[in-house]
Formats: sequence, C-alpha cells, structure tokens
Amino acid sequence: MNLFKLAWKNTWAKPWQTFLVLVLMVVGLAALRVTFALQKEAEKGLSEHISGVDMVIGAKGSPLQLVLSSVFHIDDPTGNVNQNELKDILDHPLIHFSSQLAYGDGYKGYRILGHDSSFFKFYPFELDQGRLARKNMEVVLGYEVAQVTGLKIGDHFHSVHGLGLEGKAHDHKDFIVRGIFRKTGRVHDKLIFTPLASVWDVHNQALDSVKYITAALVHFKTPLGKLQLPRMINGETKMQAAIPNMEAQRVSKLTGGGIGMIRFMAILLVVLSALGMFGNLWQRFQEREGEWRLLRQLGFSKKFVFGLIQTEAFLYFILGLPLAFILSVSSLSIASNHIPKAFNVQVLQILKSDIYIVLGVFLLVVLSGMIPGIQAYRRKP
Repeated sequence: MNLFKLAWKNTWAKPWQTFLVLVLMVVGLAALRVTFALQKEAEKGLSEHISGVDMVIGAKGSPLQLVLSSVFHIDDPTGNVNQNELKDILDHPLIHFSSQLAYGDGYKGYRILGHDSSFFKFYPFELDQGRLARKNMEVVLGYEVAQVTGLKIGDHFHSVHGLGLEGKAHDHKDFIVRGIFRKTGRVHDKLIFTPLASVWDVHNQALDSVKYITAALVHFKTPLGKLQLPRMINGETKMQAAIPNMEAQRVSKLTGGGIGMIRFMAILLVVLSALGMFGNLWQRFQEREGEWRLLRQLGFSKKFVFGLIQTEAFLYFILGLPLAFILSVSSLSIASNHIPKAFNVQVLQILKSDIYIVLGVFLLVVLSGMIPGIQAYRRKP
C-alpha cells in the first residue's frame, strides 16, 4: 500500500476543512514573508541613499521633507535658498565636500536634477553609454528613464515646469542627451542629471547676480561637524539643516509599527492554521479508529501507522509553502507599484528569513501530527 497515496486520500476526505486550513496557512505565510521583504528593502534603501550624506541644507520647513526630496527624491522641495549665503556655510573647515542641487522641472514624470561636479563624490555612478554632461543643457539619463522614454544619445527634448506629468513646457530651451548611466537599483535610475547652469538657463536666471539652489548635500571631515553645524545653521540662518540618519530613523519608526502589526497578524494566522491542522488530524484519528486496527491486523507496523499521520500533516507543508511563495511574490509585485521609487523592491528574491519561516512551519507541522500519530502508534491490533 502506497503511504503517500493513502495520506493524500485521507487529507482530502473532508475537502472544505483542508481548504480552510490551507487558506489560513498560505495567507499567514505570505503576509509574514511580505513584511520581512518590505522591511529589508526599506532598510537597504535608507542605508544606500544616505551613505556618505551627513547633512542636507535647504529652505526652512520640515526636515523630513527636505531629506525625502533631496536624498530620496520622493517629495516636493521645501523651497530655494540663496547660493551666495549658502556658499559661506559650505566653506566651513569642518566640511570635507558638498554638492549643490537644483530641481523643479521634469520630463514625462521623471525629475531633472541639476548638480555640480561634486555630486558624483556621493554617488560614483558608472556610465553605460556615452559620456558625462560637460556643458550647459547636456544631460545624462538614469537607466529607467532611458528604458521607459526611449531617449537615446543625441536626442533632444523639452522639460516641463513642476515634478509631475503636466506643466508648462520650457520650449525655448532644448536638452540634449549625452550619456546613460548603468542600472543602480536606486531612485537615481529614475532621474535626469544635468549641470546646475542648465536649470538656471531654463528659468532665465543664467545672468542673474543672485542665483538660487534647492538643497546641498554635505559630508563632514569629522563627527564634530554633525554636532556643531546643524545647530548653527538652524539657529543663526534663514536655512535649515537636516541629518539624514535621524530622519531615516524617524521613517523607520513610522513604518515599523504598521509592519509589526501586520507581522503579528500573520503569525496569528499561521498558528491558527496549525491548530486547525491539529484539529483535522485528531478528528480523523478518532473517526478512523477501526481503520487503524484493521491496518495493524493486516500486518502494517506501528511505524507505518505513525508515518501515515505524519505524512498527512506533511502534505499541508508541501501544499502550503509553494502557494504562500506565489502569493507573496504577487503581493510584492503589486506593492512595488505603490511604493516610493527610492525603494526598489525586488519581487523575486530569497530572504534569510525564508529559512526561519520554513523551519518554523515544518516544526508546527510535525508537532500538529505528533499527538494523533503517537496515539495511533500505541493502538493495539
């Protein structure tokens, strides 16, 4: 007698009970896996984007908004600041290097980021095609921008005012594509890079004596700068200084509570599915008392009877895990379309937490079949 076939037949003897247990298990495991995947990508995205950026300087407003707009490029800027006033701060001896940024325009929903040459000290991107922008109105495309828009080396385009899809077109100035960066997996794949002068030129500010920028990224020589300069800037100037690490921790706290609650509910569903599995196995054990005795009388060993019940429990494991993985991948794929572009969610990936999830579910399955299995093992012919 085939052990697996008999276990399969017994498992689906009451299909609705089995189906309900599987639904609880699959939904719980999928939700659990999604929370771990989102937490991993959030932590990775935060650490990668703020790496090397010790401070951000911009207009007065929300420090979180300043960091989100200037480092993660997922929010509107807090305003503009006078470049001359900012220069006095950037010349401070505690600052190792800095990069000035200016933005406010876009192309087909992608932001155009004006920057100075020091920007690549923070983000040393590699070119996939062409060269860096050397002159006014030249641009280098992020990888996704090139893929989605179809722009190629040598193409010309006009920007629109604002960071959305619609806005007043700046048709008096053409941008020309000079290069395309390799894929980074960061929000920078979704940006268009150009020299600062291009932004001023488009807005007819190239000849103005006073020029404005949106923000500046700063890297300190020593940790002492992080202690002294933010306090000085926030207290003595019209600008504000934000510390990306602190704002990233704030974001983690804001999202951590929600993820923790979802994870708790997911674990509860998995535990309920284990209890349901145990209930099904125990009920079938009591209903098939005569079947166990008959199997023993026909010469089947105690180990066979015990193994039969454990196999029935293990079938939930075999069926539930693949379905849970498929559901989690589908959920991550949907979620990735609604998550800020700075967090590049990898849909198909194996997580370290997957090992613990598999081991935990396997343990629950074994324990669920243990009591009825032992009882059947002890039954005499």
